[in-house]
This record gives sequence, structure tokens and C-alpha cells, in this order.
Amino acid sequence: MASKNKNKTTTETITNFLEAHDGRSEKYSERIPFTASVVVVLVIAVSMFIFCNIRVGNSNEYKTLGNLSSKKVLYLSSYDYSYVTVPEQLKGINSVFEKYQIRVDYEFMNTKKFPSDKTIENFYIDFKEKMKTVGKYDAVLAVDDPALNFVLEYREDFFENVPIVFFGINNKTTGLKAAHDDLITGTLEETYVRDTVGCALLIHPNRKRIVAISDNTSTGQGELREFYNASEEYKNKQFVDINISQCKKDEIKNKLNNLTKNDIVIFLNMQMDAEGNTYTLKEAMKFIAKNSNNAPVYSSSVIGVNTGIIGGKSTDFNLTSKDAAKRVVRLLKGKNIKNMAVEYDIGETFWFDDVQLRHFGIKYSSLPAKRKIYNYNKSYFEINKETIIAIEMFLGVVCIVFILITIDNRRKNGLILQLECAYEDLIKKDEQISYMVDHDELTKLYNRRAMENDMNRIIEEKHNFTIIHLDLDDFKFINDTYGHACGDKVLSEIGSRFKSVGFKYNFRTYRIGGDEFLIIIKDKFVQQNTIIMDEILNVKNEKIHFKNKDIYVSFSMGMAYHNGEKESVTNVIIKADLAMYEAKNYGKNNLVIYSENLKVNETRKQLIKQTVKEACKKNEIYIDYQPQFSLKEKTINAFEALVRLNSNLYRPSEFIPIIEESDIIISLGRRVLEKVIEEISTCIKEGIEMFPVSIKFSIKQLNDDTFFEYLESLLRKYNVPTSLIVIEITENLLIKNSKLTKKFFDKVTELKISVVLDEFGVGYASINYLSILPIKRIKIDKSILNEQSTEKVSFLKNIIKLIHSLNLYVIVEGIETPEEYEKVIEFNCDYAQGYYLARPANIKKIIELLEKNSKNN
Repeated sequence: MASKNKNKTTTETITNFLEAHDGRSEKYSERIPFTASVVVVLVIAVSMFIFCNIRVGNSNEYKTLGNLSSKKVLYLSSYDYSYVTVPEQLKGINSVFEKYQIRVDYEFMNTKKFPSDKTIENFYIDFKEKMKTVGKYDAVLAVDDPALNFVLEYREDFFENVPIVFFGINNKTTGLKAAHDDLITGTLEETYVRDTVGCALLIHPNRKRIVAISDNTSTGQGELREFYNASEEYKNKQFVDINISQCKKDEIKNKLNNLTKNDIVIFLNMQMDAEGNTYTLKEAMKFIAKNSNNAPVYSSSVIGVNTGIIGGKSTDFNLTSKDAAKRVVRLLKGKNIKNMAVEYDIGETFWFDDVQLRHFGIKYSSLPAKRKIYNYNKSYFEINKETIIAIEMFLGVVCIVFILITIDNRRKNGLILQLECAYEDLIKKDEQISYMVDHDELTKLYNRRAMENDMNRIIEEKHNFTIIHLDLDDFKFINDTYGHACGDKVLSEIGSRFKSVGFKYNFRTYRIGGDEFLIIIKDKFVQQNTIIMDEILNVKNEKIHFKNKDIYVSFSMGMAYHNGEKESVTNVIIKADLAMYEAKNYGKNNLVIYSENLKVNETRKQLIKQTVKEACKKNEIYIDYQPQFSLKEKTINAFEALVRLNSNLYRPSEFIPIIEESDIIISLGRRVLEKVIEEISTCIKEGIEMFPVSIKFSIKQLNDDTFFEYLESLLRKYNVPTSLIVIEITENLLIKNSKLTKKFFDKVTELKISVVLDEFGVGYASINYLSILPIKRIKIDKSILNEQSTEKVSFLKNIIKLIHSLNLYVIVEGIETPEEYEKVIEFNCDYAQGYYLARPANIKKIIELLEKNSKNN
């Protein structure tokens, strides 16, 4: 029923919406879709016209420079017209010869497709027949090595006394030797492997490995040598090669597919693989580029255009052919060929395939300045034919959709309304999610994430601000005593109060942990005695009521300032943290303002911790023993073990309090225990009568679950009786953790180990503890005995009598003067220790002291 009512309500809402906006619906359902359809059709027509007619063309206008129409020149190509270099060569030659109206005959030897002696033999026969008709030429252009070899071999047959200009020659020896002839000149080509490698690394400077593709042919091996010569310039790159002649086709594929984004491929040569498969140069390039998925491929041969190769450095065939044609023109004009020296690197240029540049996302700005781009000068439609057709098809579909919208607009308006409602719900949910992401669910305050974002923004904007880190004192006690529901109530109420004060004084409060809050006050350096601080402190003053109970809370607060300089959020928070923990150390319910001394102290603490930790690892500690004297017998009765660092970098009063707050005390405690037991064992072995040694045991060591197992193993190992080991504890251990404390006393009782209670009278211990726990001696500081008033002196004497009534003994430490010594005797104490009686000493001196003590007795 509820669902039906909901649907009915939704329908009524939609109907009312449509009726209320009927005029608007007709307007948008008829006029706008129809107009949009017309616009789309016009866009299709206009864009097709523009795409099909955009051209980037070159001007081929030539200006006549002279009339040499009586002259006849032979263009003899080693290849055929379809070979990639030939069209460019012809274009360059014609651009020069047409200006002088020179007649040119073209002959193609086709040795690239058919590289055999038979091809040369057949060409010779055909050419000989043609020469019977053509007659003698005024000059010959010999293009590439086979053509030059042909001209030189059959010069007497066809070209006697005819000037010859060659270009595209790779065999420098042949070219230079031919140029010794008074009627022969030309240009030689370089392979440009070194420059191609340099170009590739310029474009991809972060790639680590350069992989050459080569074979066992003389061309391949020659270019491979040049490749490795280039490696000398790039000591931080790895140069390797793949020898096609030694790999099967599948092996080549696998090696190429395994290339990574750290690799660059340099194609040198590939004619035949290990299985006997032969490849034309273009086929080889396509094969390499297709399978080198992750690595860009470069080559010094412009034949690589349209094969998937990005580019490299090569000869510009158009420029070299122009140079050769100009040489011919000068010869035909009567210039002596002796004045035309053989030249290198005519028309050298970097070439690139625009398709591959776009594929690899390479920008023109990263390319060398002297370059030629292929596949660029095409119509926009030809380059983007498939994309444009897809776009036009899409626009056609859009047009149809608009027409359908015109027919069925009323129904769609209803759907749009539903979508709008769904969208509004989505916005609301998104707002709720955004709120949850940045807010604490319990207190409704901003959370740690929001705090870090806000502080980052404030720091970026270079604002001054005050940061206050607050921690509820003894919040665990509230949870344990009154329950977590009470704890949640406290946090929620505190959060509400902070929110109210923050709204009043324009600052934000964040809950960043269980019982931790953080306040950021922007554009202010808040001082202690200000109205804002008073309001913040008042948050804790009002009691919190929970189930007929009044709960009072207090804060430990750390405050720090940021002066607008660039600084990390973490660093700013650390400052407030250090100040807050210092407030805790002062006894809680305090406010401490950060100063550099806190950072220095914290750094020193960390250094001390690290030093002691290293000393524990390397066993770089030693033990001094403080003798304890029986006041009745005036002789040594026991010792207290005092740990020292071999390095003596820090005094015990410096490092012991710091280490007792960290888990390092566990490993240090074990080291001390082993040292003491080992040195007691030494005394026993030397026949020295040894007295019990008390070893301090801190609260943190309660967490050492296997401490007593370790103690037992040491006593067995060194054959030391438990009667010589005394454990010294402080009062705060008695209430820290009842379960662990009970386990501790159960174990010392089981092992029959004596326990000394240190610092009696400054902690929480009651007389009840003394009566039920296995404690044998009570240690008090001499300062307690220095009270002057009659009442306090009487009270202390009664306390000592009470301790004696429980069959316990009193030890007084720190006796440094004769007066103090007389006083402990007056107060009827049992034992004493201090510099007046004996200074702490290492085991060797203790042995000497014990031997002396033994002789005196």
C-alpha cells in the first residue's frame, strides 16, 4: 500500500509539473528540436565541404634560367620508379633541369627487387639496343652504387668521353677512386647511424637501453660497428644488438615483444633470418616496428617512412639530386669537372613520419631543428577520414534523435523530470557523502582529513595561524569506569562546545583521534591570557551529566604558531604535539606553548634512545655496583646494580628516565640482568663471598612476557642462586596493571626472589600493599628524613616503626655527609647507601672491596 501511494504521489507530481509547464513544453518540444535538426544538417554539409577541400600544397612554379634544350642527359637509377627514394630524386632533378629546358632520359636497372648478375646482363642487352637509337649523351647521372658500377664497367661501350656525375653512393672507396678520373665527380652518402642514435636519445632521454637490429651482411656489420662506436658518447646507457641472421622469426618476435618502455630500437639491416626467410628493406622495417610494441624504432634510412619507424637522420634525396643536377648544368655550360670536388653529406637532414610522431605523442618542439616531416602535407579529410566519417555518422544519428524528440517530446519531458528528481537525490547523497568524508560521525566536528586539507590551503595562501592540540586527560579512566557510552557522551558534548566557541570566534575545531582535538585559528597569534583562550579553556570547566553522574574533564594542551612561511602540515602538527606532550609531562591539565627547546629536547631524547638501543645491540654497557651497608653491623650487606654506557656519552640520570618510557628498557633490562648474573658468577668462581644485588625493574618490563623464563635460564647457565638476585620496583608499578602486576608477584614468589620497593612515600602505595605483597625491604630517599618540623619528624619515625612491625627493613639512599649518616641511625633505619659510605664501582674494584671486607672481619 505504501509503495502504491508513493508511486501515485510521484505520478501526481509529474502530471502537475507537465500541466504547469505545458506552454514551455510545446515551445521546447517543437521549435528547439526542429531548429537543432536543421543546424546539425548544415554543420554536416559545411564540415564535409571544408574537410574535403582543405589542402596544404607546395608551389611548383619554375622560372626559366637558360636554354640548354640541345643537351641530352641520362638519368640512370639503380632501382625502379616505385622505390621510395626515386620520386624525390626525380623531383629534385626536374626542378633544376626544367629551368634550363634540358632533355632527360630515364633508365631504371631495378637491382633492388632483382639483385642478381642476370638483372645487370638483361639491362645491358636492352640498353645497348636503345643506345643504337638514342645516340651519345652529353652527361650521365649515375644514381646509387649499382648504376655507378655499370657506368664504370661499360664506359667504353656507351659513355666514352661523357662527363659523369654520381650521387647516392655508399661505397666510398669506389666513389673516390672513380673521382680520380677527369670526367667524373659527385657526392657520397653517410650512414648516419651515430646521428640517428643521438636523435633518438634527444627525444627519449630517460630510456636506458639502445637495441640495434642487424644481420651478418657486410652492410649490417659495418653499421653495427658504427652503432657501438656511438655508445662511447653515452656511458650511462646500455647498447645491445639482436642479430637477425642468428634468430628464427618467432624468436625475433619474442625478443621484440619483450622490449620495455626503457628501450629504443635502432634498425640497421635485416635481409635473411636463421630460417632462410628473406625480407626487403621495407618489409623488414615493418616487421620490426610492428612487433616492437613498447619501444620506438628509429632508422638512418628514409625508406622507413610508412613502415612504423619514427625517423632518424638520412640524406634528403631531393636536395642531393638537386646538387647533382646543378653540377650537370655547370658542366653543360663549360665548367671544368676538375673544379668540382667530391663532397660528403650533401642534403643531410633528419626525417620523421608524422603518423608515428602523433602515435608516440612526440611534439615537434623536441625534434632537431633541421628536419623533414613525411605524411604531413595531406588534406585534413584524408588524414582523418575514418574519424570524420564516424563524427558525421554520429551527427546524423543526433539529427534523427532530434526528429524523434520532436515527435515524442511530451513523454520525454516526463522522463526528464524523473531524471531531474533522481539527479537532485544524487546531489543530496553526494553532499551527504562529502559531509561524511570530512566530518567526525560522533562529534560532528571536522575530521583529520579535513584538517590536513584546510591547513595545506592556509599554508599555501601564506596565512599566519595558531594551532592548538588538545588531549583529554585520563579519558581511558572514564571509559573503563563509566563505560564507552559515557565516553561517547563526553566526546560529543566537548565537540558541541568547541563548535559553539569556534562559530563565535571564527575558528575550526577538528577531532583528529580518539580523545584528541585540534584547533586552527587563522590570521591570529593567540596568547594565553586572551578572551579566545579563556573561552577555549572554559569548555572543560562545565560538568557533563551522564546517568545521574557528573563528569569533569581536563585538557593537556599544546600550542604552536605558524608565521606564513612554506612548511609541511606534518611539521606544524609535530610542534603542537611536542608542546602537548610536554603539558602531559608537567602533570596534565596544562597549556604549553611550543618553543625550539622542545624540539631540541625531543631530538636529544631520540638521540639518547638510539644511542642506548645501539649499545644494547652491541653489548656496549657495563655495571657499577653501589654497596649497601648494614647500620647495625657496619659492614656491606648488599649491592645495587647501576647501568652505565661504555661511551659515557650520557649520565644515567639523563638516559634512564627516557629509556624507561620506551620499549628499549626491555632489551636494556635483559642486558643488565645478564651482565649482573655473569659478574656474580665470576665472583663465585674466584671464591669471593658475594652479597645480593638489586636490579631495577620498570613498569614497561611488565610487558616482557618471558622475562622470568630468561632470568631462570641465566641463573642455570651461570650457576647463580636466586638468593643473590633482588628485584627493585617503584610504587607506580603496583597499580599500573593489576593482571600483569599479579603475574609478576606470583612469579617472584615462585622463584623465591626478594623484592625491594623504591621511592616509598612519593607514589600511591598504601600500607595494605606492604602487608600482602612479597616485599622484603623499603627504600626511601634521604630527603624524607631531612624534614625539620617536630610533627613531621614524629610522623616519619612512626612510619618506620610501622614498617618494622610488618617485618620489613628500611634502606636509605643518598647518604653523602656524616650528619646524614647520624640521622639515619637516629631514625633507627636498617641499611644505608651513598657516597659517604662507598662510591659505585665496577666488578674488579668490588672484588677488591669484598676481599678487604673479608680480611677485616
